[in-house]
Amino acid sequence: MLKIILKAKNELELIDSWIEYHKALVGAHNIIILDTGSTDQDYIRKLNSYKDEFLILNYKKYYDFIHNPKANKDFFELLSQNCKYVTILDADEYLLFVQDGSIVKNEDLYDFFLNRKTEVLCGTWLNNCSYPATNELDELNVRGSIIFSSSENSIRSGTLNGKSIMLSKIALKTYHLGHNLHHKPNFNHITKDSFDVCCSPPSKFR
Repeated sequence: MLKIILKAKNELELIDSWIEYHKALVGAHNIIILDTGSTDQDYIRKLNSYKDEFLILNYKKYYDFIHNPKANKDFFELLSQNCKYVTILDADEYLLFVQDGSIVKNEDLYDFFLNRKTEVLCGTWLNNCSYPATNELDELNVRGSIIFSSSENSIRSGTLNGKSIMLSKIALKTYHLGHNLHHKPNFNHITKDSFDVCCSPPSKFR
């Protein structure tokens, strides 16, 4: 139902936590890792340790070009044959699904997307107001408490800049799969229903 593309470079401190979290959410077979020119040998060795479990590709173009499906036509055509929805995340971005006031767990995620027909789902960035906790090895503790900013201005900004989850067949027709409202032609695919996974929609879509 959903494939996640991780766009990363030299993310040694983040990669393990990101993989652990999203693997539990969608499974290793639904994660594609694009290395966009890493030079940190420790990080490269870390990526190699995952190569038997995840599809890891060396993306040689400028790292932001991956957000343009038409510039990566073959890649997105393959995706469209293998998933319903697709999204692109950075290593410091985590997907969190909420429905009817409750967090959607991995076993419910299939049903979450199964009957949806919305072309673009506009996620909202929730900014972490607390400094990320670390353990005795100075590693990030992703299981610790997180305080999210929920002010009106924060939600508005988060809705503008948050990442989209897009029907893979629609992505092939666009020039941008990334931030929700940064590319005006994408407005043709965005409706009020696009915001049912976050806050109330901006006034243009009410």
